Amino acid sequence: MRLSMPASRRTMIKATSAIALGQLGLAPTASAAEPWKDSKLPIRIVVPFPPGGYTDVVARLIANNLRPLLNRSVIVDNKAGANGILGTTEVARAAPDGNTLLLIGPGHITNALLRHKISYDPAKDFQPILKVGVFPNVLVVPNKSPYKNVKDLIAAAKVKAEGVSYASAGLGSSNHLSMELLQHYAGVKLRHIPYKGSGAAELDVMGGHIDSMFSGAPSAIPNAKQGSFRAIAVSGSQRLDTMPTVPTIAEAGVPDYQHVTWLGFYAPANTPGDVVSALNAAANKVMQTPELVQRMHDLGAENYRPHSAAEFRQFLVKETEEQTKLLSSAKVEKE
Repeated sequence: MRLSMPASRRTMIKATSAIALGQLGLAPTASAAEPWKDSKLPIRIVVPFPPGGYTDVVARLIANNLRPLLNRSVIVDNKAGANGILGTTEVARAAPDGNTLLLIGPGHITNALLRHKISYDPAKDFQPILKVGVFPNVLVVPNKSPYKNVKDLIAAAKVKAEGVSYASAGLGSSNHLSMELLQHYAGVKLRHIPYKGSGAAELDVMGGHIDSMFSGAPSAIPNAKQGSFRAIAVSGSQRLDTMPTVPTIAEAGVPDYQHVTWLGFYAPANTPGDVVSALNAAANKVMQTPELVQRMHDLGAENYRPHSAAEFRQFLVKETEEQTKLLSSAKVEKE
């Protein structure tokens, strides 16, 4: 038979235990998310590429909408170098306090798959927060290019002795993978000119120095509309509402072709779980505001679906498997 203890006695024991735990440094602490929300420090979004590319465009758009929601300063910090590795390494080594974030696409995975020397593990040294956008890439050529469509480009690649050139943001970048997949399906080989970011690559296509490239929709759409270069195809499964006359690669003569890119937010590993949850909730809320929904649609993004940090992590596991298969089938060699 269990005897009940008087309420006053239970209260006294609880109080004494709390004091003892406090003296040992074991007393319950306030949620880490509480001081994070009230912090006066800026939240820094590291974009590991130069300004002007689609990652930078999306980062600044989201930062502008996060500021009033969080009532905190949110800045975008471009840390370009080594195909995104420089900035990514900086975030991996940052304090896990929720104030330093990384925005990057599939290159976060492919950098680890394609390079022998890399000082971080994308699966272990980062905490996924949210996938903020899924976009097609847009195949573009200079305005004065003789290639009016995909068939023209492929035909030239088959007969042109010096090869048709294409630019990318670097080995393993999304626009590099889009072209590798096109070469695989079309049975041709183009001459790869890697850059340190999409912005510089796009400028050389605009100037006619490079024959072609896959440009991320957020930067390709405004540049094509301004007449900076010509869009000839879209890498996704359907045409863009903002460029309805531009066919998909499959429609343009390469059946079964489909490739999209995405962007995701990460924090350093060991960021407290409640801070991760707070970041995920804030970003989810921002991504569903009418203004941002419209802007992302205008930039070619697929319809946004709210999701948890755990769901994003599951997506990354599957995406790593897919990228490994693609790189293997395309026979992209490791550096």
